[in-house]
Amino acid sequence: MAETFFERVESALGAGSPKLVYQPMMRYPQRDILGLEALFRWQLAATGELCTPVTLFPQLQPQHTSELFFWVLDQASQEVQNLTGWTGYQGFVSVNMEADQLGDPDLWSRVTSTLEFHELPPSRLVLEITERRAIPDFPTVQRNLKSIQRSRVRLAMDDFGEGFASLDYVRQLQPSYLKLSGQMTRNMPHDTFNTAVVRLAVGFAQATGASLVVEGVEWAEQAKALSDMGVRDMQGYLFGKPAPIEEWATLLKRPQPQVN
Repeated sequence: MAETFFERVESALGAGSPKLVYQPMMRYPQRDILGLEALFRWQLAATGELCTPVTLFPQLQPQHTSELFFWVLDQASQEVQNLTGWTGYQGFVSVNMEADQLGDPDLWSRVTSTLEFHELPPSRLVLEITERRAIPDFPTVQRNLKSIQRSRVRLAMDDFGEGFASLDYVRQLQPSYLKLSGQMTRNMPHDTFNTAVVRLAVGFAQATGASLVVEGVEWAEQAKALSDMGVRDMQGYLFGKPAPIEEWATLLKRPQPQVN
């Protein structure tokens, strides 16, 4: 009998439990929270340390990738709805997904049933597609993309500029968000190459109708330089480290406005 994803993690890291932490995406300079990205962690039973076991398995088998995605989607939908009840939070939650999962014939039905079960509106879900693998050109993929595009679920392309066939991904996915990798924003505004890349990304996002989210923003000078180049949406330690949903409930003292 094949072991589950969580059994693989436990055999590698030791006894523990899966959990989610969340990192905000912010509108700058207002610092309004647009959404929270759900990030998987494994909490060690012995020490309480939070580990990222998925990095230990860069070649996850498809069934493990799918198992992890649907677990995160289910847990994040529930926790964000809890956050809404506690604080009035109305932003989105984003969940990471491998591109080849678009070929799963059950993908869309399972996504919609999860949202319906937790009563989370589709407009409050963003699926972040990674660029590590090419999108397979199968009829199932096209059907899933059309279903997503017809719904109010939005797509984001994660680590834009780093992975496989970025421009072709944009053409196929028609994402609402392009997330520019933090690798491209290091040492700004002093790195002239990265500054040029950001300017190109800003123009490209505007031309395609996508919102650009710059990752890896860690200090105020960097945020100011990005803002001066037309970047409005940012993510990074400057705005908040990944934290459990209970900590966000404490931090969110007032209802957050819905920002499209």
